Amino acid sequence: MRICLTSINLSNVFSKDMKTLTKDALVVASRQELIDQIQSMTAQIELFQNTISEMNFQIDWFKRQIFGAKSERFIPADDLQSALELDIVNKDEIDAITESTTITYKRDSKPSKAEPKSGHGRGPMPTHLPIKDVIIEPEGDLNGMVKLEDEVSWYFEMEQPGSLHVVRIIRPKYVRPKEDGVYIGNMPLLPVEKGNAGPGLMAQIIIDKYVYHLPLDRQRKKFKNEYLNSTPFLYTRFL
Repeated sequence: MRICLTSINLSNVFSKDMKTLTKDALVVASRQELIDQIQSMTAQIELFQNTISEMNFQIDWFKRQIFGAKSERFIPADDLQSALELDIVNKDEIDAITESTTITYKRDSKPSKAEPKSGHGRGPMPTHLPIKDVIIEPEGDLNGMVKLEDEVSWYFEMEQPGSLHVVRIIRPKYVRPKEDGVYIGNMPLLPVEKGNAGPGLMAQIIIDKYVYHLPLDRQRKKFKNEYLNSTPFLYTRFL
């Protein structure tokens, strides 16, 4: 690239200045005119050579910035830098600020039996409300099976306004002698998984809220006064 730039610039110089120095002009020109012409051309050549050198230096610099290796030196922060002859902070104050404190604690590998954790289930089934039993037997032939126990679960239901009751799901467990596995019926699907509100009750709560614009807090107080007494009723978590 350097040779190409130099040859182009010099050719431009000679083509520009030699136009007036034809063969006949060289014959008739005086010695002083030739000397002046050569000095002028020499000054121009030096100017262009300096320009070419500067351009080559800039090209090399750009190549190093684009393709060359870069390294950044990490300078760690010095907390004492602001304290040099400025009387802003001293070494003792910095040591007091950065003084470490060791904290120890004791963790038991097993939970204490004296303080059992409180459960987060739906609580005991209310007995002051009407109870409707639904027995769900496992599918298939039950001949020859031995019944073990019943799996009992429950949820609130309201099939029509003003008729809140409890639906108790009873699912007997069976086993077949000399075989592994327990046979039990499938739990019916509810609007809220593992919830305690049936589809009829959910529909009544939604209708009261969005059709009759009855806030959930008022519905909670209504159910508490009319049906549930002291039984916890967490229906506000359904929506």
